[in-house]
Amino acid sequence: MVFQPAETIFIRADCLTSIEEELDAAAKLFEKVMAEDDMTLALIGSDKTKAFAMHRAALGGAALAGEIYVCTHKDLGMVSAAIWFGPGREFYDSDEQREAGFNDLFRTFPQELQQWWLGYFLPKFSEATTKALGEEVKKDAWHLQLIAVLPEHQGKGIGTALVKPVFERVRLFYGLCCP
Repeated sequence: MVFQPAETIFIRADCLTSIEEELDAAAKLFEKVMAEDDMTLALIGSDKTKAFAMHRAALGGAALAGEIYVCTHKDLGMVSAAIWFGPGREFYDSDEQREAGFNDLFRTFPQELQQWWLGYFLPKFSEATTKALGEEVKKDAWHLQLIAVLPEHQGKGIGTALVKPVFERVRLFYGLCCP
């Protein structure tokens, strides 16, 4: 049986007050899919009790400055989610984004993890993306911050359904050819 998404929902920041349940559902989805993800575990110091808050903070920031796409099925509910940032914006590039949950989460981290974030991870991540992409490319282009599809629904085109709309926007706006 081929999975047919019931709908793809585009969540905008201007309806943030009415989408708290959707943001929570997306955070639960990310938490489930990324439960054993090495990057996620590193970012939360292997404290899995912080995973939901980390993903919820990411979604809160994205609701303010990025775009969130989710795919739902009429019988199954939310099965995938993606966080995108468009040209001119980056993940946690403003106090407003960080205040949407990350700052509260960060204060719960042990001092050693806070120091790792500030003294190692953030500088090294910035260095790696600049080296790989070039100066300012990440901020000047669309970038996919996070995507997740429930494992039992992977390989059915659901993740692609959350990537194609952005590819289409880039193609139409810039005249570029995207897969």
